[in-house]
Amino acid sequence: MNVKDILAQYELYQDSDAMLRKELEHQARLVRYSRGADVLKQGEQSTDVLFLGSGEIRAFLVGPNGREVTLYRLSPGELCVGNILAAMNGGIACVNTGATGAVEAAALPAATFKRLLAGSPAMRESVFKLMSERIEVLFTLIEGITFQRMESRIADYLIERSESDENGETVLATTHADIAADLGSAREVVSRVLKTFKNRGAVDIGRKQIKLRQLDLLEEIRASA
Repeated sequence: MNVKDILAQYELYQDSDAMLRKELEHQARLVRYSRGADVLKQGEQSTDVLFLGSGEIRAFLVGPNGREVTLYRLSPGELCVGNILAAMNGGIACVNTGATGAVEAAALPAATFKRLLAGSPAMRESVFKLMSERIEVLFTLIEGITFQRMESRIADYLIERSESDENGETVLATTHADIAADLGSAREVVSRVLKTFKNRGAVDIGRKQIKLRQLDLLEEIRASA
């Protein structure tokens, strides 16, 4: 995958004129990150805006006690709001981001991003749309942490993120710690809830994998927020 292929996945590139697209292609460079690598570190300098081409990037905060809470996950075609804010405020990152697997991206210098954004209404519209969508995601996260029961949130998490495997079973490859980080909770709390689900026959718990046995029961738990 080259820089042009990556940029072509983004609305702000698609909606730009030929001259702006050429400049984006010329100024951006190809970068790669391995699984677990830091992309941004909160409070540190960020010199580029990343356009994700393949893989996934997780944006998260870390509390004083070391507990993590996932803010959102990025897929190809999506920009990181924390990364954009860093580009606009002098390069200081307000979130942490990390690669959840192998990542390939196009890195555009922050100074170039700011200059192009100032001169392109189409680019500004795309960025503002993105920021609006991400703010809605963050509001949903805050609402969940504040008002929903943990049982309901975990049931929702399992249902939304699980997939069918080759045997036709509904499974989610994850760990208790990962679920806790995504939901802003403690691993012990997640483990306790999952044990309750298992005792009720809703799930089976294996090594780095959860099998969903009774979707109807999990739907009932999810609706009981």
